[in-house]
Amino acid sequence: MNGFRELSGKEYAEIVEECRTKFVKEIEFERFRENYTYEEAEEIREDLEKIRRWFDRVVERDWFNAGQRKAVAAELQECERLLEAFEEEVYRRAGEDEAAFPAQAAKAAHAAKAAAQTGTKAGTKA
Repeated sequence: MNGFRELSGKEYAEIVEECRTKFVKEIEFERFRENYTYEEAEEIREDLEKIRRWFDRVVERDWFNAGQRKAVAAELQECERLLEAFEEEVYRRAGEDEAAFPAQAAKAAHAAKAAAQTGTKAGTKA
């Protein structure tokens, strides 16, 4: 039983390492480069989803509760917070420079118009 816990513990540690050394650093690097594009935000979102799927698989195999599940979930929440802040900056800059993101700006304008007509916030379901 301890062997299973150790194995799960190592996998949880690898997920935390992935979050801190790759995911967080990627966002920091893109901020440094000022690469605030929809494509970059989407790529980073896909990276986070990949890490989440990995976490889900580890949780499924963690039959004897290695005791790190909550800490790793908190780490993933922090990654989500960082990504959301990055995405907000992408959208803010796109709004300032619609010429740089014409298709995305048109989509955002359409969503806002539709939301105004239905009385909901853009991007949310009624």
